[in-house]
Amino acid sequence: MTWQTSEGDRVLDGAEAELVRESLDCMIDRLQDRVADPKNLEGDWRWNFDVPLFDQLTTSEQLAVLRQITEHLFTPTAETLAPSAVIEAGVYAVFQTLRQFIEDEIDQQRLGLDENDWDQDNWFDDRTPNLRTLTLRAYHECFRDEDFGDDEWFCDEDGFDDADGFGEDDLADVDLGFAGSEKLTAYSQDMDQWNDVIESLADQILSDRDFEMADDFLDLDPPLATAMKDSLGIRTDYYSDVAADVRSEQIEETITAIRKITHPKPR
Repeated sequence: MTWQTSEGDRVLDGAEAELVRESLDCMIDRLQDRVADPKNLEGDWRWNFDVPLFDQLTTSEQLAVLRQITEHLFTPTAETLAPSAVIEAGVYAVFQTLRQFIEDEIDQQRLGLDENDWDQDNWFDDRTPNLRTLTLRAYHECFRDEDFGDDEWFCDEDGFDDADGFGEDDLADVDLGFAGSEKLTAYSQDMDQWNDVIESLADQILSDRDFEMADDFLDLDPPLATAMKDSLGIRTDYYSDVAADVRSEQIEETITAIRKITHPKPR
């Protein structure tokens, strides 16, 4: 398989793959918006994905990282992608993007807007079902044995038990089993609960958050840094591997290559 996840080497599929594809597509929308006008690349303005190591990369480096991630998460390759801080920071940025867009959905919901009236300037508005629905589908698929138990308990009156068959109405009454908290539904506005779900889904791909310690290791004397990486089981070149770069004339080709994988068929 092609990606070293916490669940073993694998390629994403099902509802989990659909969710990650949508979030990646949101990221590409943002980056493409930045590179659409060459003047945008001359200033300091850029999107903040809330992952410092990924955010400090240039836009072309970010695109190169996302292309590697996309190819190895969704397509069979001869070898798995060696873990590195910038690559895993890019994966986490996918989930941080999901978090940002769910926050946007909730903000618009709180304004009292019907989904059909959501601000069309936001990228998620043309996505049906919404990202919270996709997130619940993926969560159910990944954790059904742990949180849902017997599928018969989870089925509705019509007896469906396939996450791929969920609609928003089906998910309105789903209880994810959060102790001491209200049910989390496709319409829930509790970001604390959504954060827990998103982190759990990120954990399915990322075994840890070692990339968050990049600055700490760079400040250490090399012998001490090497000893600490050995003790923590971190690859020697994990922090020193740098992101590839994409030349300006390759940007559109890179974006197209990513979109062919994230959405091989027109939405």
